[in-house]
Amino acid sequence: MGDQVRHRTILSLGTLDELTEKQDFKLLADRVEQLVKGLSELFVVQNPVVERLAVQFYSEIVNKNLIDQVQTNPAGKNFQAIDVESIELENAREIGSEWMCYQALHPNTQPRSG
Repeated sequence: MGDQVRHRTILSLGTLDELTEKQDFKLLADRVEQLVKGLSELFVVQNPVVERLAVQFYSEIVNKNLIDQVQTNPAGKNFQAIDVESIELENAREIGSEWMCYQALHPNTQPRSG
């Protein structure tokens, strides 16, 4: 309360001999938090052991009612998954960098219309 940081241990994860890298512990904690808060993955977890453990611990948290409420949709936002490989853009036009270079080379001139 106030200026103090509050911490509540929800679940003890044990020694986790399956995780060999120090960064995997942070990835696991972040992924469990994503699952608990109902957030979609921004980045796919590359380590299948981390994902398996995260799902296992999340299931344990839910089954034992270790938290007050599992959020399924954060703040009523509507997130959609899309396949970025299927997006096509026709007639893409970008002049930002070209315009900046032109202005650097010719600072006192105006571009011609038409």
